[in-house]
Amino acid sequence: MENNITSYRKMTTLPNGLHVTVRLLNPTDRDGLLALFTCATKDDLQYFRDDVTNRELVSSWAERVDIHRVIPLVAEVGGRLVGQGTLHRGRGYNRHVAEVRVFVCREFRGRGVGTALIQGIIDVAKLIGLHHIFSLPVSSKPQDIRAFEGMGFRTEGILHDRFMDAEGNTYDMLEMSLHLRRESGF
Repeated sequence: MENNITSYRKMTTLPNGLHVTVRLLNPTDRDGLLALFTCATKDDLQYFRDDVTNRELVSSWAERVDIHRVIPLVAEVGGRLVGQGTLHRGRGYNRHVAEVRVFVCREFRGRGVGTALIQGIIDVAKLIGLHHIFSLPVSSKPQDIRAFEGMGFRTEGILHDRFMDAEGNTYDMLEMSLHLRRESGF
């Protein structure tokens, strides 16, 4: 199953005429990935778990892809990386589950690029046999919640005060899940 994802590539023409290719990140994408994260605003930066301004860290993501831990997909428009989606795989007893994280450059938001990335993540999750994927959007970002709802994700729980912004304000996070297959009897 893992071999199926190394060649994953999906080209889509969005209703607005934008041509987007979603594919697996590879080592030659290092500079494009670095450039992608330079479009992150100060507000965007607080939603990352890692410091995407750290060039060495971001470079390592492209140079050392380990699809057994994290499956990184990128959205490409006109040869430019404009978004990244990652599937963080569970291990052991939750090896059938993975967390979804998505970032799209501000100038490409609201144009279908995030939807194309999420669809790519769903495709890859099915290819590797995952049962369920989830995301943890912040309650103060209704556009993110709507994007996941539009792809079939449903809210399964609320994590109260789990997110803290740069000013120290806390917000709820929603656990939004998409069940890719349900075993009979559950």
